[in-house]
Amino acid sequence: MAFLLLCKPDSHKSLYEWLRVLEEAGDMRSVTVRRRNGRFWEIYTYKYANGAPLRDTEDALLVNWVELTITKEDGQILYKNAFVTNHVIFLEPRQMQHAAFCPSSILPLFFFLAVCWRAP
Repeated sequence: MAFLLLCKPDSHKSLYEWLRVLEEAGDMRSVTVRRRNGRFWEIYTYKYANGAPLRDTEDALLVNWVELTITKEDGQILYKNAFVTNHVIFLEPRQMQHAAFCPSSILPLFFFLAVCWRAP
């Protein structure tokens, strides 16, 4: 059974602690794409990690985490959310270029998940 769930830091403290350690070690993967949106440029930053424990227990479900942050060039955050899935996440620059041209701010995430994950 496949799943894609919203993942909030307040609800999954041990997962976000694991992700913090991963990022501090320099092992967090990320891709940034710049996209023109009418009058200004938007920066799409995708961060992701595969095989993250959802809880701090030995029998914890291992999930694959992805976060999308969309900002203006001045740093103003327009959109930010994170999700977990059981699909392995991978990125290829060619695919991310297509994702940056979707018209709605939420569509790039769904495009990313549609083309950049592999079935479990």
